[in-house]
Amino acid sequence: MIEIIIRFMGLNLIYSGLLFAVALPVSVLLKKQKPIWRYGIWSLVMLRLLLPPDLNAPSSVRAVLDKADLFSNLWGTALTESESAGNMDARFLAAGEVQTGNSAGLDFQQPDTWVLTLAFFWVCGATLMLCLLLFGRRKFTLILKNAQPLADSQVVEYVNKWRQLVRVSRPVSVVVSSGYLTPFTSGVLKPAIFIPKTLLTHASQRTIETVIAHEIAHIKRLDALWLVLQNIVQLLYYFNPLVWFANSEINAAREQLCDNFVLTTGEISSECYAQGLLDVVNLKLVGIPAYQPGLAFGSRKNQIRERITTITGGKKMSRKSRIMNLVALLSIGVFVLPMAKSQPGVWQKGGVSESGQTQKKNKMPFVLPIKAGRISSSFGLQVDPFSKKEVHHNGVDIAAKGGTQVYAAAAGQVLKAVTEYKLNRGRGRYIQIEHANGFVTVYNHLSVVKIQEGEQVKAGQIIGLVGSTGRSTGAHLHFEVMNDGANEDPAKRVDFSGFGK
Repeated sequence: MIEIIIRFMGLNLIYSGLLFAVALPVSVLLKKQKPIWRYGIWSLVMLRLLLPPDLNAPSSVRAVLDKADLFSNLWGTALTESESAGNMDARFLAAGEVQTGNSAGLDFQQPDTWVLTLAFFWVCGATLMLCLLLFGRRKFTLILKNAQPLADSQVVEYVNKWRQLVRVSRPVSVVVSSGYLTPFTSGVLKPAIFIPKTLLTHASQRTIETVIAHEIAHIKRLDALWLVLQNIVQLLYYFNPLVWFANSEINAAREQLCDNFVLTTGEISSECYAQGLLDVVNLKLVGIPAYQPGLAFGSRKNQIRERITTITGGKKMSRKSRIMNLVALLSIGVFVLPMAKSQPGVWQKGGVSESGQTQKKNKMPFVLPIKAGRISSSFGLQVDPFSKKEVHHNGVDIAAKGGTQVYAAAAGQVLKAVTEYKLNRGRGRYIQIEHANGFVTVYNHLSVVKIQEGEQVKAGQIIGLVGSTGRSTGAHLHFEVMNDGANEDPAKRVDFSGFGK
């Protein structure tokens, strides 16, 4: 499980990094003119971090680049090799294998020390990050809890007016307190707008209405919900500075979108709205915590300047324009987010042919990897003799004399032919072969490897000799079958009925 999580996060970091390289210059160009594109582009980068790394599509940008043989030229072979290792060798991220005391041991994949260390530090960091987020959330909750309901009839009138204008049916409460300086909104189903006393006593009615309108825009857009999703991504990938940058860009663009949303109604002029922002700055009602649990009107000063520039110089976006831009962003997302290499034969013209693909897989010919032997351990749950816990055995162990010939179970290309190994550790000398229709076979603990990486082999071709290399207490062949990156029982593909137990 740890290895699967590491692979998931590792490949998604690579893919999101590639998107980041494209998103950054586009965001800079459109920062003032098109905040919706700034918001959408960085949201796609964040969304990529949550999608399955194996997501692919026949009409994606990756498929187009692969068809023109440009992907490896643009990004180098290191990425494609790591993808291949991820898709076909996900189960081998753990190098250690535990053996029983039988003549042919069991291969139990145990996480390597570096994997456990990495997982430990991630858990520690994620726990700290979670505590900071919860602390920030609790701080806002206590502010709202200790605040008093606002009885000012004029402010209540502003709230009702803007609820009707933008069609917010949910009840919106307004509270006031001197416990915090920045106006903010919290909650989704029962949102509450917090107004600092300083704003009520020192700001004009136009400024107060500007603040109320802006916060109602947040409520209309369900921004509190999207902020929670952002915090989840930031929690998972807290160690990645690109995630922090993308989060900051989304937060800044969100404020600009709410500004534009209010101005589109025509109820407040650009000049009055900009003056309201300046009043907030002059009253020093700015600044939000690094771990933003709420939607604050008073952004950082540099963002206020940016918002004022956009308000006074940007174009107002109509509802029709917003919908068109949203459709365009969704189309781009469908095109760029599936970043994995398409598997041959999975997609067919007109859609996915499940039955045809299944028939091909079921008819996939496999021959015996060894002519004679004894099944000393089958596929499935087994008791780890060291930890005494039940763990999963990813293949079958065939006890045989040392030097017995090992054959390729099907035609394919050799992905790995490893001859160097550590004494009493790991798989020893082993071979990994990629076949058609997403299959991979693995042959562990060989005494001799007779083929090389990249070589094409035929079904039944001699590829090595049985041994007891690696963590093993007796001569045997550990044989695995992987189907689209997942281990399956080799007995489903190979007839071992003639082998004793």
